[in-house]
Amino acid sequence: MATKRGKRKAVASHARTVVDRKISDLSLYPNNARTHTQEQVEEVAESITRFGFTNPVLITPEDLVVGGHARIAAAQHLGMTTVPTRLLEGLSEDEVKAYIIADNRLAENSGWDKGLLAVEMTALDEVGFDLDILGFTSDEVTSLLEPPDITFPTFSEDAADDVKFTECPECGHKWAK
Repeated sequence: MATKRGKRKAVASHARTVVDRKISDLSLYPNNARTHTQEQVEEVAESITRFGFTNPVLITPEDLVVGGHARIAAAQHLGMTTVPTRLLEGLSEDEVKAYIIADNRLAENSGWDKGLLAVEMTALDEVGFDLDILGFTSDEVTSLLEPPDITFPTFSEDAADDVKFTECPECGHKWAK
């Protein structure tokens, strides 16, 4: 990781172990600029219910939540009293602030291959999977599942008369000049 002066900095160490912790023992970062609507919290809660708590909450040694504010809100919505956590060690106070912003922002910088997304969602739809749990609006799902409206240009027989062709003397293949 490069610093302002371009020098590489040692990466902080992070526990690879996931430990269940009481939500009441954790402190939410008070200046977390990322907001979560009740609808989004409910979507995350549905995801946790369907797939399990697959992404642990990230905490500092002081039990400060660095990543996972929405997951905690969703867990509380579900009546959970504990959440899986992963400890991040060796981050300075400034690095914690920066990580919280980066963790929330970097995912927004990615995009979707809409063709592949449509293929995957169509396959899920065909087996009866509930697409509402994926976080897309019903209009987005409908748009992805509908075949594209493609209009092909009309061909004019008269236009073909103006095209000049060249023929290969060896194989007889013709192509337009």
